[in-house]
Amino acid sequence: MHVTASNWRDTAQKQAFYRAVVDKLAASPGGRREDVQIIISPNEKPGWSFGNGIAPYVTTPADI
Repeated sequence: MHVTASNWRDTAQKQAFYRAVVDKLAASPGGRREDVQIIISPNEKPGWSFGNGIAPYVTTPADI
């Protein structure tokens, strides 16, 4: 699993996410926990656009 996420989450939040994902996949559809590989690709807030060519987290030209 490849996840793109901003980098404002701390290590404890990431570890909780990893556990939750493998717990859910083990429960249904019954996958093996050791077969789940999760990679988080962090980036900065200016790297996000949700449409219309707008970067909602960019507040000033210096943020670009």
